Formats: sequence, C-alpha cells, structure tokens
Amino acid sequence: GGDAAPERLLAECDGRLVHTRGAVMAAARLDAAGEVSVAGVGNVGAHVYGVGPSWRFGGSSFVLGSPGGARRIAVEKHWVRARDILVLFSDGIRSKLDLTGELELLREHPAVIAQRIVERFARDDDDVLVMVVG
Repeated sequence: GGDAAPERLLAECDGRLVHTRGAVMAAARLDAAGEVSVAGVGNVGAHVYGVGPSWRFGGSSFVLGSPGGARRIAVEKHWVRARDILVLFSDGIRSKLDLTGELELLREHPAVIAQRIVERFARDDDDVLVMVVG
C-alpha cells in the first residue's frame, strides 16, 4: 500500500526482479511529524540539506533481483525540519554532490534545485534522475 515501509517496498521489488537485469533503487517515506525513513539499494543517494548540518543516508550494496537469496535492506531515519530539503538521486549524479551551506539555492523551488544539481553534478556518460522534496 501507499504507507508501506521503504525497506518492505524494496524487498518486494527484489523478489519481483529475480528474472531481470535487476535494478538499483531508493525509497523514502516522510511522515507528518517530519521523520524520513530511507532505504537504498545499489549506487543511489539520498541527502538532507538545510540551515543545519547535512545528512547523507547510507544504503545496501547489491542489485535488486540478483541471485543470492535473502539480503538485509538497511533503513535509516532522520528528521527533516520545516525548511530542509530531501534530495534523492541516481548514480548519474557524481558522488561529490554537496549543497551544504548553499542557503540561497536551497530556498529555490524544488524543480530549480533539481535542475541546478543536474547542471553541476551530472555525469556525461550516464542517465540521471533527481527528486527534490522541499
């Protein structure tokens, strides 16, 4: 359902992708109190930026649907304050992505922030997906 925990969603995808090339994926759930739960598998990223210190979520290093049986899908939780933004991105964005202290940019519309991330941090040889929640 729509309220599924991110790690359960990724575990479901893992089972359904068994006879495919597989996939990497991140899933996040932000509740009304401002707590975000993030599960990531493979080379994807999730960061929180705002006026305080930034936060980078870790993840699990495997490919959904790959052989090997049951695996642990890690989930991390962090608080997102009223003016913070959550950025989820694929491996088409270089790992050096860092918007810490860029308060003027962080006040922009989420679509503008996503566009600036692509312009500044996209790899030339890969597709890219960026989602900004603010």
